[in-house]
Amino acid sequence: MWGFFCFQTPVYLYYQGEFNEEVIRQQRFQPADLRMAVRKQGFVSFHQIDALILEGDGTISAVKKGDDTSPQSVSNVTWTKKSGEADE
Repeated sequence: MWGFFCFQTPVYLYYQGEFNEEVIRQQRFQPADLRMAVRKQGFVSFHQIDALILEGDGTISAVKKGDDTSPQSVSNVTWTKKSGEADE
């Protein structure tokens, strides 16, 4: 979808109000890309989500704020790349 290198392990682009600047920069995302991803998930603002995740297949998923079912579904998501995963 995005045409960039995909992580094998899902990684946070945004989590509870904080952007993962390192991964965003490495993947060459622009702020508009992230806002578009939020809208495509049916939200209008980052205030409505707890997390934005770059999935291993290159898609972006959003986790709704206050979704009590989410901890198990994001248990394998990391903040940074695992050692040995290549950049672009």
